Amino acid sequence: MEQKTNNEASNKASNPLASSLNVKISIPDVFNIEMVEASQLKDYELWATVSSLMLNLFVGFIVAAATNTVPERGTLLWSISCIFFLLFVGAIILTLRYRKQISRGKQAIKMVASQE
Repeated sequence: MEQKTNNEASNKASNPLASSLNVKISIPDVFNIEMVEASQLKDYELWATVSSLMLNLFVGFIVAAATNTVPERGTLLWSISCIFFLLFVGAIILTLRYRKQISRGKQAIKMVASQE
């Protein structure tokens, strides 16, 4: 008991605001959690990553084609840019399809907070 009193006294001495500050935490009675199927979420994340990569490659080759100083490489760089653009569009379509499947198949679960 004496140890606790000494700790409280040292805390008040080191922090003069400790006695005047009150912290109040409020937690809702019910939590709503939306559950989705893990395999669809995995596919969605994969295609979102692939589409991001394709967009970066597309922009990189567009910049290379626009700043090209060798005329022989111009057609090749524009062709590669077009290929990466088509791959980007395909990956975006798949990403949006998986996102739609995830949002259609989600289930809401209510969880109640305990009264301890």
